[in-house]
Amino acid sequence: MSESEVRQLITGYDGVVLDDRSTPELAIYSIKGQVMAVVHPESQPVSIGLRCDPNLGELLRRRYESVSLESGLNKKRFINILLVGQLSDEEVRSQIRHAYEETNRLLTAGS
Repeated sequence: MSESEVRQLITGYDGVVLDDRSTPELAIYSIKGQVMAVVHPESQPVSIGLRCDPNLGELLRRRYESVSLESGLNKKRFINILLVGQLSDEEVRSQIRHAYEETNRLLTAGS
């Protein structure tokens, strides 16, 4: 999966915007100010950080070498995925969807 495909998937969800806090080195995507995902544009292979349930994140980190803690964000709530083929495109899509759902859950809980 390419960086542009990842960005298109992320921004395809309602309310997701490219955050003003983004830099040339880090594209931040948020919903109402809550970070959902980050894309590292200069990274080869493509590297994405996604909000994730802590238990699922731990399971994924144990299962896949290409899944790690996302540096610079809440390490309990975010994972980093290197798109090297260990996770299928469908699994990556599923994790992006999960990040969207987790971010919305957080926003709803805070209301």
